[in-house]
Amino acid sequence: TQTHGMDLGVAQWLASSYNSKTGDFGFDLNLVQDLKPEFANQDFVGLLRIILEENKTNVDRTPTKVHLVRGGKNAAWSVQLLSELEALARQFPKTFHIHVLPSAGHWVHVDDLPGLMELFARHS
Repeated sequence: TQTHGMDLGVAQWLASSYNSKTGDFGFDLNLVQDLKPEFANQDFVGLLRIILEENKTNVDRTPTKVHLVRGGKNAAWSVQLLSELEALARQFPKTFHIHVLPSAGHWVHVDDLPGLMELFARHS
């Protein structure tokens, strides 16, 4: 996979949608390759901030709550990103929550399904 410029996590993600009977993937691989470089340019923290701040201005509806779940073994979370997310959690303590599944990597639903289900049960 690395020979083709793809890390193992992306290769596993692609393989999860592969149909061995038809030899096709469940999505457009060319589109994925086109979009992947743009992922790093997205301002996801900014989008979260917009969503959370709308809770203050739109008081006529139930506030949107965000529960972010990350795998503790996933090394893709930069110190800067984690700091920004923790700052959001301090700024919006009633509506933004960060949860860490220590034994999970990127695929939290595969690596720690019981832990993820416990989070869902506790916060639903």
